[in-house]
Amino acid sequence: DQVTVFMVLGMRARAGLDVRCGRVYTTDTSMLIVFYRLLQRIIRLSVGKSAVSMRILMRMPGSLKRLLQLSATVLLVLFFTHPQVWPFSNDHEAGGKGDTLWSANGHKRNRARGRRALLRDRPSLTQNRSGGDSRKILWVDHFSEQMGRAAVNYADLMMVAKMMNRSLVEPYVHRSRMTGRPNFDTKPFSFYYDTDHVNQLLESRGFSKLLTAKELRSNCAHGWDVVALTLYADAGFNMLKKDGEYYDDLKDCERRALSSEDGIADCPALKYVSRFMPIKMGFDRAPYVGRGVAIDMARFHDPQVLEKSVFKNDQCAQIFVWAGQGEKRAHFQLPEKAIIAPHELRHSEKLLSIARKFIQKNLGHPYVGVHVRAEKNRKFGVSINDLKECISTVAIEINKKRHTLGEVFGVDWQSVKVFFATDMYSHGSDTMKKHLDEESKLDLLLFARKELPDAVEISDQGLGDNGAQAIVEMHVTAEADTIVVMGGGNFQEWIVSLHEQTQSNAAHPLSTTRVCAHKRNEWKRTID
Repeated sequence: DQVTVFMVLGMRARAGLDVRCGRVYTTDTSMLIVFYRLLQRIIRLSVGKSAVSMRILMRMPGSLKRLLQLSATVLLVLFFTHPQVWPFSNDHEAGGKGDTLWSANGHKRNRARGRRALLRDRPSLTQNRSGGDSRKILWVDHFSEQMGRAAVNYADLMMVAKMMNRSLVEPYVHRSRMTGRPNFDTKPFSFYYDTDHVNQLLESRGFSKLLTAKELRSNCAHGWDVVALTLYADAGFNMLKKDGEYYDDLKDCERRALSSEDGIADCPALKYVSRFMPIKMGFDRAPYVGRGVAIDMARFHDPQVLEKSVFKNDQCAQIFVWAGQGEKRAHFQLPEKAIIAPHELRHSEKLLSIARKFIQKNLGHPYVGVHVRAEKNRKFGVSINDLKECISTVAIEINKKRHTLGEVFGVDWQSVKVFFATDMYSHGSDTMKKHLDEESKLDLLLFARKELPDAVEISDQGLGDNGAQAIVEMHVTAEADTIVVMGGGNFQEWIVSLHEQTQSNAAHPLSTTRVCAHKRNEWKRTID
């Protein structure tokens, strides 16, 4: 109990809290504010020095201190599970009318007061700059979709940033996805990709190097000059949650942007939505936000026009969501030859090394690589029975490949091994459940194993991330002497591109066999 009291008071001091006449100020996170205020109210202390608080607490009977500890713990749990009910103000700010803790109307009043308090006495954008350079920066909060499409989207964004004369900030990675925010399960960009090689590639093409989070904090310590709510024709990309605190305000911004002549609308609510997020990026406090803008991405075809009309050459720009190029996405006209292809983004040496060791230990050359993607076809209504027929066709094609490799390498065709990878694993696509239930997915996987009884599969490598596991499988498949792929999709095309790259200098390169390839308006049970 005594240790707990010391820890709480220590947190109070470290957070820079100051209690005067029942009002709490801070330069750090709101969680510590609320936690200490709740403890303070329980014991009814309104003193300004932690030493006095400590003496009073330490003189209390043990049973009372345990009760205080339990009460504070319960209130802290309530804070995390029901954050929407906690007010920003205290009894004094409520005009002496008592706490409005459980009042919905009171919560709205307190939220409004909290907005004013959070923005009170903030520095202007021309003040408190921390000696960074003059580079214009583009930081993306959220990237849509999984690894294959996310890499394509990111390559497009690199080109957009170049045309806007801006430097991109390195994203974090987790579970096959990219994100701008660090979290408990995110990992640095270098976990998936060889950052040094990526930056060398960017510079060789005339792009700016990716900035680290440290460089972002250095250059944008003053805050965000502009925050843009990017709106796409596919509402699923817009990140507007109906249960979100500012949903009504953001929907109003969306309505005004979509109905405006230029696709742009001021959006003051973005200032409040963005206020605490940067603390996770390592900022000392929630930075000031200069302008909030909602933009209809379909209206813009030239990144330079977007820069001029929305970001206005301000140094630090943030966009909420980047969904890439294409139908119901952004419609920028980008120079195709200058865009970096996903297979040019070299993966990290750690993951490549795992793939090489697995090949050496379990496969050896020659071998056939197989990648089966069920989700792509299921997404557009291909039946389970049709997919089983496709898998049977894959098995036939594999045996043909094994015979061919036996002849080319002068070995018994039965000694040619097969490596099998698929999105039907538990660490496969996290959107598979939308198109294939667990029972059907397991049924298909067992059917594939029955059709390919001698195929080698890779077990969980203990990487703690399904995206990293998928990258290892990608390279084991791509390093094969010939490959058979089924289903299509960006991730699979990435495998094919890597395979063609590895086979470019082979003495006897063999073509890739595609089975049941999916196209948006056509599904073919044919072999290419």
